Amino acid sequence: MQRPIEMLVENEILAGILIDCDRNPGGSTEANWARCANFYFIHLNGWEYTYYQYRDEAIPVELWRGADDYYEGMVSATPGYARVWEEMSSAFDGPFRSYAEGHVSVNSRYRKAAAVGAAATP
Repeated sequence: MQRPIEMLVENEILAGILIDCDRNPGGSTEANWARCANFYFIHLNGWEYTYYQYRDEAIPVELWRGADDYYEGMVSATPGYARVWEEMSSAFDGPFRSYAEGHVSVNSRYRKAAAVGAAATP
């Protein structure tokens, strides 16, 4: 769970790229978006792992609450997470996918994309 944060602390260039993706994921170069998308995916995998560990009662509830609050805040407010969820949500299954979808769906970037898709559907 800590490694993605360590990556940003250790690598100023990656941190700058991620800040750009966080703010405007559609404005990133293809190479930078690939870096960001993989970073977000690592983060989402960490959230998924803690989700199932909590369900299995393998971690303390306090650890789950802290981790869940952190991840929920990121995916609900950061445009980059909304874009990566649109592109990669099929990599997640079962209860976690539905759980995460509920949090991503409040992201204004995600709702705009969903509304555009809904408007285009006959």
